[in-house]
Amino acid sequence: MGSIEERLDREILPAVLRPSRYTGNELNVIQKDHTAVDVRVALAFPDTYELGMSYLGFAILYHVLNRRTDVAAERVYAPWVDMEARMRQHAVPLFALESRKPLRDFDIVAFTLPYELCYTNILNMLDLSAIPLRSKERDRNDPLVIAGGMGAFSPEPLAEFVDAFVIGDGEEIVLEIVENMRRQENSDLGPDDLSTLWETRNTIMEEQQSIERTLQEIRTRKKEDSSDRSQSCAPTEANLQM
Repeated sequence: MGSIEERLDREILPAVLRPSRYTGNELNVIQKDHTAVDVRVALAFPDTYELGMSYLGFAILYHVLNRRTDVAAERVYAPWVDMEARMRQHAVPLFALESRKPLRDFDIVAFTLPYELCYTNILNMLDLSAIPLRSKERDRNDPLVIAGGMGAFSPEPLAEFVDAFVIGDGEEIVLEIVENMRRQENSDLGPDDLSTLWETRNTIMEEQQSIERTLQEIRTRKKEDSSDRSQSCAPTEANLQM
């Protein structure tokens, strides 16, 4: 079948619009050897290349992370419909531009959420990457999926799919996340041990489940109260007599 690069160059890129979106050969691009770093981060923008490249916050994160010699940060954007169709046809997973490595091979996949309309693109990008959609379906062999940006101020619609949200500016907190991941990679933790980040993921899931149970109880009580009010207001034979 050939490598991803061979399939891209021979069968996919010649057949799509604006193939330069997917080549990663721009000026000032940063390419690092993945075997020479401790943490690999895929910065994911859930919209097209043109929109993502014009988003300043995305460029800042790229610069901040790549200043560290032990971190490789690469970019990935949502492919246009023609590219997506070709990728699925030729079984090519979603890949980062700089190295063309699949997203599922990274340690962290960090989505920028500029607006709510891109939420469904996140699910499509995870599906293209062969990364399980829901947090509860992932294990330590999958990347940690995080998200930040303006859209993260209303995280509930994506709560089942994102492991952790960053509220506010991400330039500092993303370095803390990377440092925790680096400590995990360089430690003697066995495959059955939980790192701080994975404990955080489990805690978040437990809190989400607790919130869901509370909301369900509230809905049930409201339904019962509404039913009681309807019965108390129902006309009876006595109060219908004139």
